[in-house]
Amino acid sequence: FVPIGSFKSALIHKKRITKKNIDILMPFYDGISGSNFTKKITLNDIDFLSNEFINYFKFLIEESVEKNLEGSVLINKCKKVNIGICENNFFHSNEKKFLKKTLKNLMNSIEKNYLCPYSKCHGDLTFSNIIYDKHNKDLILIDFLETYISSYLLDIAKIKQDLIYGWSFRREPRTVKMKAFIMGKYLYENINYLIKGKYRNLFTIIDRLNIFRIAPYISDDCSKEWLMENLKLLNREV
Repeated sequence: FVPIGSFKSALIHKKRITKKNIDILMPFYDGISGSNFTKKITLNDIDFLSNEFINYFKFLIEESVEKNLEGSVLINKCKKVNIGICENNFFHSNEKKFLKKTLKNLMNSIEKNYLCPYSKCHGDLTFSNIIYDKHNKDLILIDFLETYISSYLLDIAKIKQDLIYGWSFRREPRTVKMKAFIMGKYLYENINYLIKGKYRNLFTIIDRLNIFRIAPYISDDCSKEWLMENLKLLNREV
């Protein structure tokens, strides 16, 4: 990972691969992560984060290459998510029925072809995977994820998952959630502005699919409530 502004990847000191495990030794980073972003940052920190996120995405946009993306790639991903929903016994029958119906509506809205800006991406760019070192003004990225499409649009969808939908703050008290919503709306307005009009339809699909991708892994009531509430809101917008 090439550093982009204050964004850097966590260092790896040693790596040991065995038949059963991959052991990685990394340094300890003293910083803010996850829901603590809302609890511990100041207005100056928010302005700093806003500028750094803009610089991060502008860099990826500038180095992106526009190519054709077949809608079948998105449909196949939806099908895999559908299998995961069917296999997740944490949902009762009515919930599965709603999830499968809503996912089918999403699949029916997918076009045959899209223009897609291919670029490097983190793959799981949420606050839980960012450590903010306030002292050194570094944003350390951890837990990179391989994706079905390599595009900065996925990173925008992932950070929107926190900034607008509140994933990392779902377990917090109402006051913290409200502060997170205000902070998120402020930060996301400038990021959303960077998405070109010709990519809007594709981003809408990626954004909704990003929420659905969590469904197969839901195993607690708080996360399930978050998922169902956001899907119901998104379903009304379709």
